[in-house]
Amino acid sequence: MRFVVTGTPRSATRYAAALFEKLDVPCTHEKLFRPQSQLVDVSRWDAHGESGESSWMAWAFLGALQTPIACFHTMRNPWAVIDSLAHRNQVIQEHAQPSEHQKRMRATIEAYCPRVFTYDAPVNRAAALVVDWNRVIAVAARRHATIYHPFHVERLTPNAVHEMLSLIGVTRDDAVVRRALENVSTRTNRGRILKHGQPLSHPGIQAYAEQLAKARGLRLTTQSVSLPEEEKAPAEIAGMMDPALCGEVNAYAERHGYETVAAVAA
Repeated sequence: MRFVVTGTPRSATRYAAALFEKLDVPCTHEKLFRPQSQLVDVSRWDAHGESGESSWMAWAFLGALQTPIACFHTMRNPWAVIDSLAHRNQVIQEHAQPSEHQKRMRATIEAYCPRVFTYDAPVNRAAALVVDWNRVIAVAARRHATIYHPFHVERLTPNAVHEMLSLIGVTRDDAVVRRALENVSTRTNRGRILKHGQPLSHPGIQAYAEQLAKARGLRLTTQSVSLPEEEKAPAEIAGMMDPALCGEVNAYAERHGYETVAAVAA
């Protein structure tokens, strides 16, 4: 059976694609289902030679896919996702001049989860996105997918992987599954490290940076960098958050077996 993997941004959809690939189950990452995709592009699904596609946008196209589809929903610690979105991702940050890619992503988020950008603070935007985006995924998947299977990224065991594979009619030796889990890090896409002189990853960003450097008479170089901020503990994240939103995140966390923290009074 064909399948999609979907979740919020920063919920390990790239990790899931890498894991399936390691299991010799073809799975592309954001090749078909992206904010710029149009309905005509979705017709490529049947011609798409891969078994699956992993994308934070995949759920939105489920109703347009004609073949039986399994939908795997990535669940990740909500505090970690909020921290990553708020402090190590550009999607919900304030920008005087957002890139075209950022504009498309923001327009997509606003269309499906309009309250996200009613907040100013990145942590509140991230919290609203985690709560609302996961909700709309569950509704769409239960309505349109042949099989809906949420899974917890941090709790993937060999048995859990075997169960997921069985849902799409695939079997793998236990040794293969264990090796895949050992060799594919859940930190995939946590942050990119640029080596000195290495081009920036996105051609549009690279071209803009080169143009800006030329206009200012500068030479464009890159160097090795670490993550801009250390990961924040759930209590620290909660302390930065609107108390009502914190309550919603706690309810979500409790439903899925993650840590809850006390909301800070306004």
